[in-house]
Amino acid sequence: MDESARRRQRLAAELGKALDDGALEIAYHPQVTPRGRQIEAVEALVRWRHPKLGLIAPDVFIPIAEEGELIDRIGLYVLERACADARRWPTVATSVNLSAAQLRRDGLVESYIAAVKAGGCDPAMIELEITESVLLEHTERNTRALERLKAAGFSLALDDFGTGHTSLNYLRRFPLDKIKIDRSYVAALEAGGSE
Repeated sequence: MDESARRRQRLAAELGKALDDGALEIAYHPQVTPRGRQIEAVEALVRWRHPKLGLIAPDVFIPIAEEGELIDRIGLYVLERACADARRWPTVATSVNLSAAQLRRDGLVESYIAAVKAGGCDPAMIELEITESVLLEHTERNTRALERLKAAGFSLALDDFGTGHTSLNYLRRFPLDKIKIDRSYVAALEAGGSE
């Protein structure tokens, strides 16, 4: 257990250095129109290519980042890079993930508004994606933050709907613009399942 904790501390320190050096990469996952003829949106995904360990999966380093304040820095880093690229693609929406850990932090809304303005990007060009866990932690703070982000011009999307325990009726409480249904849920529907 001590070795695991030491490894996590080491990775956290190296992740902080990678952020300082601008060494994290952004990969864009396209979202195409139903007939697949045109890209209508892209999702900005952070990647960490460690100089010795190679590509480290986000499901490894994001939880480490969420334990401390690195998640805030990563979120702003991705948002700033996404804004720079979104200016080159004005007809394509750019989405950025927003974690529950980030929403719990004071100053998130102000820092996101400032980052978009500094990047010369209109908030309407940025879609912030949240997961069901954010909604299940239905704290007044989360709701207020989402409402303020929406009022600032960001669009809000719920990612991977169908993996948690949220009902469509429950979703009406939040200022969402889009619901992205998880592929496992869609596959079960296509197979005639009732999962």
